[in-house]
Amino acid sequence: MKKPVNISISTDKLIPHKDKIKMIHNFTPRNEDTSESTITIKNSMFLNMDNTLGRVVIPELFSQVYAAQLEYFDKLNRGPDNLGFLVSIKDLIFYDDINKKDTIKISVTTLNEIQSFHIVSGIVFRNDRVIAKGNMKFWIPEKDADVIKESISMKRPQKLFNPPEYFKLDNNPLKKEILKSIYKITKNNELLQTHLYLDKDFTGFSGHFPEFPVLPGAVILEIGKFLIEIYIKKEIRVIRIDNVKFSNIIMPEQEIIFKMKNISENLNNPDKLVFKVFSNNILYSSFIMDVI
Repeated sequence: MKKPVNISISTDKLIPHKDKIKMIHNFTPRNEDTSESTITIKNSMFLNMDNTLGRVVIPELFSQVYAAQLEYFDKLNRGPDNLGFLVSIKDLIFYDDINKKDTIKISVTTLNEIQSFHIVSGIVFRNDRVIAKGNMKFWIPEKDADVIKESISMKRPQKLFNPPEYFKLDNNPLKKEILKSIYKITKNNELLQTHLYLDKDFTGFSGHFPEFPVLPGAVILEIGKFLIEIYIKKEIRVIRIDNVKFSNIIMPEQEIIFKMKNISENLNNPDKLVFKVFSNNILYSSFIMDVI
């Protein structure tokens, strides 16, 4: 496709995302490398208490536009339908908040393809001003790749954690369910360790892949951010996310452990947080957040 495309195309049959997390309903494939989508922010499980959109959802917006682009050109070229997975994020920087009712434009561009891995650049604009930008790596496995593996269900642990009452979460069902999923928080020196059990009804699994519930990367990032907010008893603002790796797939009825450490060694006043996520002693994810 050499000529630019200016036609908005529905994503209904192009991406596997479901209503609770789906935010991209139309997109414009400018060419085989670049696609755009313009959306107006409405109700979302990623809204903060001040009705700003949680910044950790930005990778999900990029993922949905890129998934629509890949599927559109696969169908156009009569290629196979493939699942795609976000496996890493590099240098995702946020310049301003996005508010409810704001209209934003999301643009994604393929920078390189190395075998089954695609390097993608994403930018969010509001009125031609850059609001966020970063690079991501997606894994697009071959059609016959052994991707979907049977999950190992774990026994629900004894509930030991009593959720605090200082958060008003009327507008955020995701954070409510995160609170209900915590069963233990421990602190050893400056390492904060939080144990969660995510059952099959956890709202984060309602995101995508029919009959294959997977915890989206944006939800993993949101859990990490919210856990430190619980500890310091106030909201924080993410200004940068870097060195994100999603190494394994989190599925329902798993016990997961978030290990968090502030690089400045003061968890009560966090600025650069290092997260590692484990299940059954296996590393599932890791990332760094710069916060204020």
